[in-house]
Amino acid sequence: MRMFLDGFYFCKCQINGYVIGLSGRNLSEGLAMDLDEERVNMMVSAMGKAVMELSLANQPVTQESIIDKLEKCRKETGNVIGKGVNRDAAEIVRKGSKAIK
Repeated sequence: MRMFLDGFYFCKCQINGYVIGLSGRNLSEGLAMDLDEERVNMMVSAMGKAVMELSLANQPVTQESIIDKLEKCRKETGNVIGKGVNRDAAEIVRKGSKAIK
């Protein structure tokens, strides 16, 4: 779900009970990264995949382990879009709302 409200851009996605929300200034006012709906869906999928892989491997699901898993996926993928999606997802997990200007 994506919406504009009072000049702010909000996106909220849910995966397996985890709610991931992103917010920032309206796209016309400039975000650190382009958060169109398709890209947000790909980032949420990458985050969810990382969480599921960690959980199924009985490894701790921490902020650092999710970042490490996303960075590992980024290095292993051969396509440029996948690399960017994993990089941006790791950045959001790392910095939270500060990743979005």
